[in-house]
Amino acid sequence: MAPTSTSTTTSTTGPGTTEAPTSTSTTTTGEPFLCEVDMEGCCDVALEVEADTFFSDAFDGIEPGCPLLDFPPPEFTDLECRHFSFGATPQLQLFKDDGTISAAVAGQSVLVLRFPSADGALLLDGEPIPNELILAAHLELAAEVDWTLFNDLQFAVHGIDADATWLEGQEEATGCVDGLASFACRECGATVGEACASEWQEAPGMSPPLGLVDGLADGGQGLMPIDLAPLGAPSAWVPTIAGGLVVAPSSADFMGQAYDEYVPFPGVRVHARESFTPPRLRLRLCQP
Repeated sequence: MAPTSTSTTTSTTGPGTTEAPTSTSTTTTGEPFLCEVDMEGCCDVALEVEADTFFSDAFDGIEPGCPLLDFPPPEFTDLECRHFSFGATPQLQLFKDDGTISAAVAGQSVLVLRFPSADGALLLDGEPIPNELILAAHLELAAEVDWTLFNDLQFAVHGIDADATWLEGQEEATGCVDGLASFACRECGATVGEACASEWQEAPGMSPPLGLVDGLADGGQGLMPIDLAPLGAPSAWVPTIAGGLVVAPSSADFMGQAYDEYVPFPGVRVHARESFTPPRLRLRLCQP
């Protein structure tokens, strides 16, 4: 049941750029504002992801190996998904399945994004954005969704602490080794599939979520920009994503039947930055 729709993205801005600026304005202190504002004293900016990777603990109860890979590297043919680094994979399915709904593939697959940040604030062209200036935030993902199968699509958003640093691999999929990250290890050891050099305190997507956000169709069978308003005030959640923003499927109606907490495999095909449709965080900034 491969998705049949086409990939879409609705962003029209690049990193650190503004949308339709109308004036050069300053704050009430006389200092230049972060971007050119409109008549309401606000502007829209888009932050492109600086690192992203897919993590998965998916397994197939019948055959050895990672069922997400059609052509795994020959030396890693029998390696489990949780020991793979998907650092440069252009796109992958996101799902959460116990294997009883539609396929033998069980486990979870998530996307982890890292946006420019420092000291609990997002960065725009290297400058910190005070959290109190963020009026709205939307996550833009290019994706392929078969909306004839899925309804009520939601994503759980988790944060990764700033201390939980991780490295993305430079290959589409490789055995996690020498410092790369996988679902099994925050930092893999010198030998693939053996002990981690550094463990995750909680595997990505397994901690309590910051909140649930709706995934809505954009009319072209992709995903609309995902409104992060359910996460609350940016001052509450921005500091928690310094080490990464985890997007995990949470629940869906599949073929008209409600399955709480599950988006059955093959799930939703989401594009990473290597697909030339990089994830973006779109912010609306307003003067105080």
